[in-house]
Amino acid sequence: PNIQRFLTYLHAGQGAFPPLGNDLQRAAESMEPAIAELCDHLGELGGKPLMTGSGSAVFALFVDAPSADAASRELIERHPAAWVCSVRTLSRKDVDVRRAAGR
Repeated sequence: PNIQRFLTYLHAGQGAFPPLGNDLQRAAESMEPAIAELCDHLGELGGKPLMTGSGSAVFALFVDAPSADAASRELIERHPAAWVCSVRTLSRKDVDVRRAAGR
């Protein structure tokens, strides 16, 4: 993936999510329908669902933390066997502060 193109898209504010995809996703979904089910559900909850690599994990991008947290709660209820967590991307400043604090 071209990370610079991704960052340029984000900085330009051309929409909620940059164009993202995984060339293996359709094949993995056909072999493991749970991947498609989770991606569909994440999309219904307002996220941009994606799959890592060859399908070991499914995740989604959300426009804000409250949306991601609400989706996490919903997924935990509807998919009790799934490991679910809500995380956020740290800014460079946050990373520097944490490093300086030894965390």
